[in-house]
Amino acid sequence: MPKQKETNSFFIITLLIALLLLSVISCAPSKPLPVESSVESPVVSSTPVSDPYYFDLVLEKPDETVIGDLLIAQVCYSDGRGVTIDPPSADWIQILQTENKSDIGTVSFYKWVHEKASESDTYSFRLTSNNAGAESIQAAGKITNFSGIDSTYPINGNNDSIGNGKSLYVDNLDLKDPSIILTLFGISNNETPLSLSTDMAKMRLLYNESIDNGFVLCAVDQVWESGESEICTATTTQSGAWVSQIISLRLAAIDVAFNAGDHGTLTASRVPSVTIAARGSISPNDIPTVNTTGGYDFTGWVIDNSSKCLDASGVCLVDLHAGITFTAQYKRSTYTVLFEVGEHGSSVDQLVFSGVHIGDSISIPNVSAVSGWSFEGWDITPSTTVKGNAKYSAQYSQDIYTVDFLLGEHGSSADMLSFTDLYYGDSISIPNVSPDEGWTFDNWSSTPSTTVTGNATYTAQYTQSSFTVSFLLGDHGSSSDTLVFNGLSSGDTIIVPDVDAEAGWSFDGWDSAPETSVTASASYTAIYSQVSYTVTFNISPYGTSSDTLVFSNVHIGDTITIPSVTAMPGFRFLGWDISPSTTVSGNATYQALYEVYRPK
Repeated sequence: MPKQKETNSFFIITLLIALLLLSVISCAPSKPLPVESSVESPVVSSTPVSDPYYFDLVLEKPDETVIGDLLIAQVCYSDGRGVTIDPPSADWIQILQTENKSDIGTVSFYKWVHEKASESDTYSFRLTSNNAGAESIQAAGKITNFSGIDSTYPINGNNDSIGNGKSLYVDNLDLKDPSIILTLFGISNNETPLSLSTDMAKMRLLYNESIDNGFVLCAVDQVWESGESEICTATTTQSGAWVSQIISLRLAAIDVAFNAGDHGTLTASRVPSVTIAARGSISPNDIPTVNTTGGYDFTGWVIDNSSKCLDASGVCLVDLHAGITFTAQYKRSTYTVLFEVGEHGSSVDQLVFSGVHIGDSISIPNVSAVSGWSFEGWDITPSTTVKGNAKYSAQYSQDIYTVDFLLGEHGSSADMLSFTDLYYGDSISIPNVSPDEGWTFDNWSSTPSTTVTGNATYTAQYTQSSFTVSFLLGDHGSSSDTLVFNGLSSGDTIIVPDVDAEAGWSFDGWDSAPETSVTASASYTAIYSQVSYTVTFNISPYGTSSDTLVFSNVHIGDTITIPSVTAMPGFRFLGWDISPSTTVSGNATYQALYEVYRPK
């Protein structure tokens, strides 16, 4: 009888331990719980409950959201059939739900931001599956915001596609109004972001992220004027079930005003202001011409109270989100009045008047002719009131030969270039030439003589300068792109190479911002920073250790020590869930493993 009692006691203790272990295991979910999404990474959530299976996916509102923005939510989920998605509130309107059999589905919603203060920072979407016996739904989501969308008819069209494999695509749309074309992709059974085969120079990548449970979410957009939109395609490294959607967001018509300002008028009608209606951006043909008043030069446009002056291309790049006013800017014109007395006369008076304005007064210099010559006056009757740029050349009576120096298109000179009214045996001076940037003055077409022997014309000869641009990678990176560009000319274009940092290092950029348009020789050096990692040894809940358990701010190749673990009474330390390494190769977490131990 005592033996039976001992057996019963052992059974009860064993049952209690089993229940305790079961409760510990049940407290640690086997799949991630719902977390908030952010701009950097979509949210993954899986919290199965009793039939029907459902969970709440919580997504964050983008930080830069303002009143009047349109929010677009993408929710991608497994169990592609029989899933219902309930948005957080009635003002979230479903755009399109696309399902690929039982593998994957995606649904898109939109919502207007009316009062930012009353808007929540997060939105909870409830996913419900009515498939009896189905596995727990996995899901990820993302919210993006758009400005300048037509509030009356925001959705201008949509389309979707499904498939299986490594190549993803979505059919295009035929649009009649300027729109933002948003393309959404979702694929299962993949661990790396998508490779977009579309020309990304015309598009903006919104996000392209892989999720731990095999989802990849990707979204791109572009502004489209009209006609058939471009087809966006992508590829992956692993085959999977995929869904795609294309949504057209109709741009609102924005009133754009152009004011002439104080020193000009606009268009051939010479009006003080012009107002147009534009969607998305301003066309170069919509920018009015500026007619300046005398003595002023048009320098560009400024927006409202901004101090930045924009040329026509800058105006066309302005994103239109609300009414906007451009005002013409001017600067007062400056002029130069030059008196050239030539080689047969001189003057002690001022001969060059620089930086003068319309209406300023100048004095006409007195000229004294050299022996054997008579000063006859100026080639043009000078004015003592400035009317613009002017050059006056002294005229003399004794002229037989002419000697000209032609500078051409690539140089300039402050010296006399034309010698007229010369006699045989007269002497002239050869002008100095300042070549333009990127050019070298070699000589004249024939060797000039300082002694006049007849009429002569000399043409300046130039060669184009050659430059070298180098990119120095240093010790912690590599690149398959061109690093040294030789034999460049001024105005040539180069491509800044992409840099792959070695393991444990991050490429931060160049020591100075590279210029893609060549103006001179240059050298750029790559800058790196070392990446820090953390190695953690988790010994809870059944062990203790006096050794270091968390190694922070370590680097690739650093050495750490594996801590010794003392198991609590009733447990035996078995080792670690992953064999620890004493050499750091990245972030790592090792979990101590135990078994219930009863000494015999």
